[in-house]
Amino acid sequence: MRKGHNFLRSKSECDTGPSYALGIGLAQMTSAGALGAALGLSFGHDDLGYLACLAVGGFFLLLVASAPNERRLSGLGWALLIGLCFGLGEFFAGLWWFPTSIAREWPQLSVAPEYLLLIYLASFHALTGVLFWVFSRPIRRARPGAAWFATLSFAFAFACTWAIPEIARGTTMTGLPLLSLGYEMVGTAFFGYAPIVGLYGVEFAAAFASALLGALVFARSWRVAAILALVLMVDLAGGELAGSVRWTHPAGEPIRVAAIQDGIGMSAKYSNVGQTDAIQRYTAWAGAFKDTLIVGSETAIPMPMNRAPRQLLRALRLRLAAHGNVALLGAKMPLPGRSAVWTNSVIAFGSPAPYRYDKRHLIPFGEYTPRGMLAQWLGSWVGMTGASSLRPGSTTQANFDDRGAGVIPTICFENLFPGLVVSSLHDNRKPHVPDAPKTQKFMHLRLFSRLRRRSEGVKW
Repeated sequence: MRKGHNFLRSKSECDTGPSYALGIGLAQMTSAGALGAALGLSFGHDDLGYLACLAVGGFFLLLVASAPNERRLSGLGWALLIGLCFGLGEFFAGLWWFPTSIAREWPQLSVAPEYLLLIYLASFHALTGVLFWVFSRPIRRARPGAAWFATLSFAFAFACTWAIPEIARGTTMTGLPLLSLGYEMVGTAFFGYAPIVGLYGVEFAAAFASALLGALVFARSWRVAAILALVLMVDLAGGELAGSVRWTHPAGEPIRVAAIQDGIGMSAKYSNVGQTDAIQRYTAWAGAFKDTLIVGSETAIPMPMNRAPRQLLRALRLRLAAHGNVALLGAKMPLPGRSAVWTNSVIAFGSPAPYRYDKRHLIPFGEYTPRGMLAQWLGSWVGMTGASSLRPGSTTQANFDDRGAGVIPTICFENLFPGLVVSSLHDNRKPHVPDAPKTQKFMHLRLFSRLRRRSEGVKW
């Protein structure tokens, strides 16, 4: 670079020929993939939140290192490739279980859509690279001045360009904010910001700190290092201070809750023996507790509700009533008035009044599933026979009342979405307990629930 700011290197240090530049570019993309993999693999571990920040800080340094290229197309292209490699590393490492579990449980289905989904999610980090190249361009081209201010500007620009694609990823066509950095901050000081700014505010604070940490490593003077360290400590201290405030208070008497997984594989559940076994297991567990809210899995009743054996459901209800228990179990329910259309639902067993909750977020982008001939073609491509008949539930559904506590049912990955639980807070006079029936026991669902509890003021 002839002028401006780049705290990593100058043009004379890197402009030594196309072969050298190509080698540097390949090394940067490989490093980006490795850093993304480190970020993805740290997901779900409370004690690895700061390691995730180191990975994001390394990504920031790679983007800054690619910034000196002033040629619009080549510079933009390198930023895009580095971002894409980082995203591919994160999602293929962090969600490796997704296509493999589909292949294991449903071998007749194609895994191609799952891999395409991972590439789609990775492309949002490519957008981060492009936006950072664009946002940081005025900083790079500015007249040399205060180095500390320029470095802070780089860090702030990175935090903005990290948060904007993450918000887009979490909201576009219902969104899919899996592996969001904000969830990884559950065990860090940044988690304290959740009640004030929510998931994406936590992401911004963590990304800003990550960029500061990366810039601090390569600070060229003690003055710049001191200023960066001070801003970083303020960021951390702000999260610790916000986390020390008690934003909510217990209300009412505590209720006993038991979350139970039946331990039957999805493929086995669709056999006659597996379907009967699943209901009988919950019937046996219904007598193992006293005055308890029992939460079962998303497929606790592994067949359409109107086809479930009546004698088994009656035995379940009688056993629950005999011990003062209530169970919220997942089941497939027909839409009222439309027997050929179904909902993924939670049904209350053993409660004085009937209760039903229909899942609002079906599968990723499920509300946008095509219908008709296009759906049949897509179904044949992935190995499914016919289009899905599931429909999303209403956005205004009643909460379940259990001994005065308002229970908010959320099914599977619905806990991912900021605001979904808040939209269910119909009566602020009652305590609310989010409930997340799910097919399998995923560690990340615990993180989602903890952040929802912290940021949205509900008890868990």
